[in-house]
Amino acid sequence: MEPHHQPPVWLEALSRVSLAPAGASALAIAEDMALRGYRQRMWIMHLVLPTTAVY
Repeated sequence: MEPHHQPPVWLEALSRVSLAPAGASALAIAEDMALRGYRQRMWIMHLVLPTTAVY
């Protein structure tokens, strides 16, 4: 078994930079459904849509 290795610093920075707009997009979708009233018919979609925005 190989010992645990830390990923390169640039890769961690890139992941944080890419997660910031993805998180903002997920929050925007959740806010749109919760506050503006663009509700989905299936309750599970209230979880699925913001989660898939992170991809």
